[in-house]
Amino acid sequence: MRRKKEKPLHNVLKQRLAMLGKSQGWLSKETGITINHVNKIVNGYYNPQLLSAKKIAKALNCMIDDLWLF
Repeated sequence: MRRKKEKPLHNVLKQRLAMLGKSQGWLSKETGITINHVNKIVNGYYNPQLLSAKKIAKALNCMIDDLWLF
């Protein structure tokens, strides 16, 4: 069985947000993470800590692993 290839988190987040028709502002409100912080994560300047990754995964209705494997 082939394993899915890992993608950078920011690429996955951009794809998931686009697929859901949601914005970074929406993600910020859903997670309680500041818009500035969300922007840095989505644009690849920063990788979230575990708690933030859990909040993002919950908001996007996926598992944490899915954020890197899309």
